[in-house]
Amino acid sequence: MKYLLEEMNVSEIKEIIKKCDIVLIPIGTVEQHGDHLPIFTDNYIAVEVSKMAAEKISKEFPVVVAPLVPFGKSTESKNWVGTISLEPITFIYLVKDICASLAKMGFKKLVFVNAHGGHVQLLGALTSDIARETNTFVAVFDWWQTDIQDDLKTGVRESGEAGIFHACEAETSQMMVLRPDLVNKERIAESYPCKFTESSGYKHLLIEKPHHLFSFSWNFEEMSQTGAVGDPTKASRDKGELIFEILSDALCSVLREIKEKVISSASA
Repeated sequence: MKYLLEEMNVSEIKEIIKKCDIVLIPIGTVEQHGDHLPIFTDNYIAVEVSKMAAEKISKEFPVVVAPLVPFGKSTESKNWVGTISLEPITFIYLVKDICASLAKMGFKKLVFVNAHGGHVQLLGALTSDIARETNTFVAVFDWWQTDIQDDLKTGVRESGEAGIFHACEAETSQMMVLRPDLVNKERIAESYPCKFTESSGYKHLLIEKPHHLFSFSWNFEEMSQTGAVGDPTKASRDKGELIFEILSDALCSVLREIKEKVISSASA
């Protein structure tokens, strides 16, 4: 059974909606990822996690994957070559319009699969508004401020503090799985941040999630010379495959609960 909305024709969409009320919306951004990873990294990852989860869960019930939302808000990288960033208000309207269209098709449960850390708070703040405006249930799946991040650190991490952050041990490992031809191994180097870590003398203003106590402003220019933050030298294809298994399994667990427990107002 097809699960990619972009591959379906109108008749197929009408049929799948009769038995599927959940749609995954992969969302990333176009943003610098240092000198060794492509600017489309977050987008590749968002699509792969979505597709893996949809394929795994299809043995239990169908889930549709919407076309990728490739552009986002990348304020922290806005001044770097390679970054294409939307203003927050543009991003909000874009996301709302996409959700309104999907709801009009008949999808009742909308799940963003977010691969960009800069969207966490903004998407989270939009869920209730979108749900009210579209008469749907809306959720955001990401892995920076959850127990999933701890699972990654336990099962994967060899790097030090903030070693998994941006164009790092994790993302480089994932790209070694998805597009090894786009990983410039000759340019991989340690790039630990020079500030906002315990090792650099900070106690509260910490960038490594989920341990910081509150949000604060920062940008990549004040932490990195290359745009990468972390230790991609510890990356490997095996780690990348494990990360994708952890993330897709976690997403499947979320989808089961949404399927079993959530009765959206649209279907009530």
